[in-house]
Amino acid sequence: MSLKQWEDWIERNKVNLEHEADFEERFVREILTKIPEISPKNVTSQYLFKDQSNVKRYIDFFISDPSRGIKIAIELDGKSKIKNMDDWVNLFVRQNALVSNVDGLLLRFANVYWLHNDRLVISEIRFSISKQEHDFKSQQLKEQARDENKDQEKKQLEVIEALSTKMTALEQELKNLTEQKEKNTTQEIQKQTELSKWTL
Repeated sequence: MSLKQWEDWIERNKVNLEHEADFEERFVREILTKIPEISPKNVTSQYLFKDQSNVKRYIDFFISDPSRGIKIAIELDGKSKIKNMDDWVNLFVRQNALVSNVDGLLLRFANVYWLHNDRLVISEIRFSISKQEHDFKSQQLKEQARDENKDQEKKQLEVIEALSTKMTALEQELKNLTEQKEKNTTQEIQKQTELSKWTL
């Protein structure tokens, strides 16, 4: 997908992306533009939905492609959202309403996390997209296979296997990145411990 299309999308959504620290626009530029499985037409910023009391609520980003079975809501979280117990209660009411009413996957990322783990977050979103697409296509093909001959079923199973292979590769990449992150954290702690020994 061309960066020009993303730049146009950012410009059209400027008001929705306003944030004191520019986190939402940065998330688009640093994360969403790096996901080849989606394009700007698949992304809605400040997606509107209603909770059980018919109160309007918004989620930061919603990735949707009904033709591929993709429905992923993304919420970015920072310290400013939680100031007191009422904020905690509201957070969970809103989250439960989203899951009930949108019928999709919810991914939450702390700003401090995605800013320092961009490759891991990109991998996690790509894996989620791949899994939803795989499950959707599998269900479609199973339904079609009832009425089709053996040759057609074989072709359909090859499509499922190809999607499974991609999903497995993305799952492995996510696992590797997670392990590398944990290893780096452990090494950093060990380095700090060694440094503190020398300064005593």
